[in-house]
Amino acid sequence: MAGENVVCLTSPEKDLEAERLVGESAALFTSAPGLILHISQDRPDIQFSTKVLATYMAHPCVKAMAALNHLVLYWDGTCWSPTAEV
Repeated sequence: MAGENVVCLTSPEKDLEAERLVGESAALFTSAPGLILHISQDRPDIQFSTKVLATYMAHPCVKAMAALNHLVLYWDGTCWSPTAEV
């Protein structure tokens, strides 16, 4: 079943075929939304994205991981990130 494609739902209206994350990638993805949920309490600009990412915790897919990477890159580029220079 490792190479099998499964459905990754982005909304009830859309069914997108995507590769399901397995192993270390899936573990990394499922641990990230918990941390982001904690951070998003103080960051209203990422709250909606965090909510959407949390819906993928049961069935993480490549598209959801790409969205997580995009959110992290956004967070790193904003003045609220711990690595941003003031």
